[in-house]
Amino acid sequence: MITMFQVLSYRNAGDNYSILESLLCIIFFGTIIGVIYVSVLSWILSVVGKDVNSVDSSGAIRTLLTWTNFPYLIILPVQIILLFYFGESYLTNNFSPDGYFSDGIILFYGAVSVASLILWIWGVVVFILALSEIQKFGILKTIMSILVAYVFLLIIMVFCVASVLVVKVLFKFVTGILPDVF
Repeated sequence: MITMFQVLSYRNAGDNYSILESLLCIIFFGTIIGVIYVSVLSWILSVVGKDVNSVDSSGAIRTLLTWTNFPYLIILPVQIILLFYFGESYLTNNFSPDGYFSDGIILFYGAVSVASLILWIWGVVVFILALSEIQKFGILKTIMSILVAYVFLLIIMVFCVASVLVVKVLFKFVTGILPDVF
């Protein structure tokens, strides 16, 4: 869900949607995308691990991914408070708290940003250490398996986006020539 805040900010959702619409989008799509991400990444990590003589551990990896993302739920209520405080401008690409807020709010915003970074680093470290225990790998082999898994995930995402674009072009082509045929 935190990632959905970033996606909506990148897409300038604050310019086009109200706070309620943005919040519903964050909750709905963030949950769906989170479940898909955890399922696909745990499967890929399990496959990569099995190829390098690890044990079958997709369920344990799925649990690990869920728990390492759990600290972000600490930041979620704070992000929602900031969304209501800053309004739609909080979800724009060019958001800056400098212009119209007191020093205390800027300090609070900065503290939330630093806390988010610390929680992300902590989650990555815990994930690497726990995955090395699950897959019975050393740290370097675990990092390599994570990198390979993310490369596969990137390939899957590129394939999905390319498939959608091909279907879109084919649909446009077919609907463009249908009036000429009939």
